[in-house]
Order: sequence, then C-alpha cells, then structure tokens
Amino acid sequence: MNKNILFIQFYSIMKNRCALYNGFSNVYEDCKNNGDLLWVELNIEDSHDLTKWSYERKWDMNKFKKNDLPISKGTVYVSTFWHPHVLQAYVWAKKYPDIKFIVGGPPIMLNPYTPDDTVPDNLILKKGLAEKIIFKKNIVSTSWDINLPPKRVLKNIDTIEFTYLIDRRCYWKKCIFCKYYRNIEEPLNRPASKLFLPDNSKKYFIFLQMPSMSPGYLMAELPKLNKSNNIKYAMFLRGNDEIISPLEKTLHKCSMGNGPNPKRLAFSIGVEFPSNRMLKYINKGATTNSILKTINLLKQYGCTIGINLIRDWNNLTEEDVTEAEKFFNKLYSITNNDIIIGLTTLIIVKGTPLDKIYRDSKKSLTKNPFDIGISRPILNKKQKILNDEYNKMFKNFTIYKGYTNK
Repeated sequence: MNKNILFIQFYSIMKNRCALYNGFSNVYEDCKNNGDLLWVELNIEDSHDLTKWSYERKWDMNKFKKNDLPISKGTVYVSTFWHPHVLQAYVWAKKYPDIKFIVGGPPIMLNPYTPDDTVPDNLILKKGLAEKIIFKKNIVSTSWDINLPPKRVLKNIDTIEFTYLIDRRCYWKKCIFCKYYRNIEEPLNRPASKLFLPDNSKKYFIFLQMPSMSPGYLMAELPKLNKSNNIKYAMFLRGNDEIISPLEKTLHKCSMGNGPNPKRLAFSIGVEFPSNRMLKYINKGATTNSILKTINLLKQYGCTIGINLIRDWNNLTEEDVTEAEKFFNKLYSITNNDIIIGLTTLIIVKGTPLDKIYRDSKKSLTKNPFDIGISRPILNKKQKILNDEYNKMFKNFTIYKGYTNK
C-alpha cells in the first residue's frame, strides 16, 4: 500500500452520537487498494444547529490547527461535507507544503469557490465524482462500503450516523433556489440491498441520500431495508399529491412486516414557506393542503416527521404570513407538536433561477479565505417585519439540532 496517499473523511462527536461524513464509501474499494483511509475528528460548534449557522461567520483558524497528519509529503484526497472541512484542508495545505491536497464534496459541488491570494498552490478544489477525479474512471462506481473510526473513538458511542448515497439526481429539479441537482447526468439509483452495517452492536441513524425520494424508489426499495430495531432511516420527501398514494402503499407494506416498521422511518419534507402563493413562486409543485395530507399520513403510521423551512424572503405579503399561521395551527393539530423543524436563512447561489430574480436585491457573502459564490437577500423595513412575524411561529416547535435514533 502506498503510504504517501491518504483518503480523509471527517467525523464529529455529539454527546453519545458519532456522525460520519463518509464521502468515500462510494469508492471504498478503490481507496483501500491505492492508499490509506483516515478518519479525522472535527467538532465545530453550531455546525448542526441550523438556526445558528451563519455564512458570514469568520472562523477562528486556530481551531483547525490541532489536527496533524501522519505524512509530510505525498497526495491527500479530502472528502468534505461542511465548509469547515474545506477550511481544515486549507490549514493543512499551509502546514504541509509538500503534500498536494485535492478537495471535493458537497461544499465544492454546491458553491463556486473562488480562493483568495492566501490559498496555497497545493490546495486544489475539484468538482465532480471521485471515480473520475481520483481514479480516472468514466463510469460511476456500483460498489459501496463503509469503514468505521477506531474502536477507541466509538467506545462510549451509542448511535452512529452516516449517509447511504442512493442517487445524486433530483426527479423534480424545478425549485428556483436549487442548482446542484439540475444537470447531473451520472446514473446511480443504488438499491437498498447494497446497504449493510459494519458493526451490529451499535445503533444507526442512516440518511438515505437522494435529493427527493422518488415514488418509484419508495415503493420498490423501502420494503427491502433491514427490519432491525437498531436502525432508523431518514430521507427527503416531497409533499405533493403524487407522492401520497405510493407513500401509503409503501407504509402499509412495511407495517405488515415487509421492511422496517414505519416507526423506524423519518421523513423530512421541504416546505420552504407554507403559503400557496409562495409555494408556486418557489416552484415546489405542492400546496399547503397536499403537504398537510402527506404529514397526516406519516403521523397515522407513526413515522418521525420533519419539515424544512426558509426564512428571510424579500417578497412576502401579509396574506402569506396569515396563511402560514393557519398552516402551523393545522400542523399542530395533526402532529400534537411532535415534529422537527429545520429552519435556514435563504441563500442565493450563483446560477440558480433565484440568482436572476434577486439580481438587484442581494448582498454577496464571503468566508475567509474563500468567496463561495453565495448571496443573501436585502430586506426592506416591511419585509423585515413580515419575516419577524413568520419567525415567531416556530417557538412552540422543536428546532433541528441533529439526528437521534429513538
């Protein structure tokens, strides 16, 4: 094995949970045969609390200097998931000038990073698939495997979280704020049968990564998942009318013993803003009524329910806020407050339809030492008031601060 080649993945510890950012699982065999896989711990406060996350934040670079590498020359491939992972690679590149760092992952794919003059030449940001960038293959890997951090890391860990990549493509791909999944052509659609666990003595929270679970995959693959009570599965789901019938058939099948108990399934629905005018504006292809129908169905089967919301829109009306309040009242009635809300501030990514719409009403945001190509909307006084009214509606709900397996 070539000791001058490393494949780095990050993990973080949160109480008794270990979150693995297992970006090399898709090419695990290739990595194992060409170098050493290395897990690196990087615990950055607030990185899982979406209410506190800030793209304007100036990170203390001293936080990233504690992690040393076992080599001082060679090539290091870094799989990133959060922006701080990219900053860690930056610190390493400054510290180890004889190592070439090739960095990829969602932060690079999502954002048009522009490094400033302080970024060293040995830090190379690469968009694209690991198969092509690292191993010069023209096909997407069909294998999948995951290794775990050392046993000493997991000694007092109750739950391990990781991602099982199903597909990179979104079957809807029409939301105006999204760019990443619009033009991806590489097929994947990995079956549930590929998924297995490296250590059956632990609990697992497994995120089934697909931009939005398609009706076809839902019906064909969810009943094939492991039935173990040690596993909880989570996935993104659209709350539109076309999902309701496939969802009901799938949950019924699971409830009859064909697949995991529905109580072991967690669904997160992208609502963004719960008024029909805004849903049409965003091009969600859903209505408040179809979203509530979907949530009601999930509640009937005992699934864990989450919704994702976006704040700081600059085009709200008083009618939107009134309709949102009615939505939350109905939501409370259906769920009895047993719902998790992911709340984020609107960001505008270059190249999206939203970027053109907000052309003259946005402010660019940067993070040292990179311009990551995103903006925030500029809000006038009226819009600030309307958004503040909207924000007050969340006080009775649980705000997302990470995953649990309960």
